[in-house]
Amino acid sequence: MLIVFASILFGFLVIGVSLLFQVLQRRKRASRFRGLELKPNCLLTRFPMAFISGPRTLFRLFDHWNDIPLYLREHGYEVFVIEPSGRSQVERAESVRAAVSQLTTHCHLIADGSLESELEKIAQMKLPHVSSLTVVKARHRERFGASRGPTLSVSDLRPVAMAVEVFEIDNVDFVLSGLGAKGKLLLLGAHNFLIKRRSQFVHPNETAELSSAQPGFVIESRFLDLAISLAERDVLSSD
Repeated sequence: MLIVFASILFGFLVIGVSLLFQVLQRRKRASRFRGLELKPNCLLTRFPMAFISGPRTLFRLFDHWNDIPLYLREHGYEVFVIEPSGRSQVERAESVRAAVSQLTTHCHLIADGSLESELEKIAQMKLPHVSSLTVVKARHRERFGASRGPTLSVSDLRPVAMAVEVFEIDNVDFVLSGLGAKGKLLLLGAHNFLIKRRSQFVHPNETAELSSAQPGFVIESRFLDLAISLAERDVLSSD
């Protein structure tokens, strides 16, 4: 009986520490923007960018995309985050479809590598309000634990408007010098363990997981490059 009680107490302690750590890290991330220097002359997108969030666990409860949406909003972009519901990939893809169908304008759908299969399902729906679909993938993400996706053949090609395009992020070797960075990586590892699907592992570079532990906005600036490229596409499509 004592062992059971101790196990339950330990479980509540782990959950409490995890939640407290995430709240403190969220406040720390918010303070980063006080010294943000905006990059000038950024071409803005005609259509908003919609970031799709992945499944939540107690070890990764808030802000799937961390500082990325706020960083882009600070630069003048219209950005919103879609929180899909449902447990299976099909249910979550249908949830995104319902959210996009309610829009009165086109949008650019963006997902990280853990949601690539769901983005493929959304592409097959050929939604009229979707201007582009982009999956963000870190180079050599399989080294982090995620398996490489299937190789596409010519028969898999779709019209450009409905194709899932890959935006590759260079691997950034962060120096895990602080307790915050090590703690975030530990929580991310626990989250990935609970997900249990290798193809759905969240890679820290794809969602700027460890950027707050480093000076500057290294990963976020890469998403600014993505936004500018989408803006250039919007200009061409309006001609």
